[in-house]
Amino acid sequence: MGRREEPVGADGVARPLAVWLRRQRERAGISYRELARKTKYSEDTLRRAASGRAVPTVEVARAFADACGADPREAERLRKNAHVRRSRSKLQEPQGRLLDIEYVNTFDELRRCMIRAYEHSGSPSYRELSANLNAYGPISRSTLSRFFWNKSKPSREFTLAFARSCGQVAIESWARAWERCAEQTSTPSTNIAGHSRSLDSSISAHHVRGRHIHC
Repeated sequence: MGRREEPVGADGVARPLAVWLRRQRERAGISYRELARKTKYSEDTLRRAASGRAVPTVEVARAFADACGADPREAERLRKNAHVRRSRSKLQEPQGRLLDIEYVNTFDELRRCMIRAYEHSGSPSYRELSANLNAYGPISRSTLSRFFWNKSKPSREFTLAFARSCGQVAIESWARAWERCAEQTSTPSTNIAGHSRSLDSSISAHHVRGRHIHC
């Protein structure tokens, strides 16, 4: 018999995922030792994934679900939601505050608005979001990962494609917001693909279609 499992963290960002993973393991009737044998991950890694206090990698979440005979896509969805909640908490955004895109002046504020737009669109998986973005230009999951982990500033093309894919219709406002953010950046960053351009008919989707979109 394995060691007793600790209660799920009451206020952890990954609580819904942890509860779901635990239910799948109990339903399958297997121990963490058996889970470890079925996956390439250690017992400790799998226990952390179901703790509710940490957000596991998507690979761990999917492997956990698959080993229990559950749907790995549901594990990925719940893990993605947990990741977004953790990103929002890191931004230290006041509860209930929604920053209007018209008042965005920095890339930190722009990123907050992009994440809110993403949440309001239902927090699709990387695969689903990438498929939507491909309508405006090829994009890789690694580019999406860099954005969500705040490892690079979003390019103008990426910002507009992301906003459109999340159901935003006031694309001109997003374009103006990006340009204000670029103006506030005193030294051009190599993370920003391309240069700031004047707002004109280039907002149309055909100006980004066919290009590889980078963050």
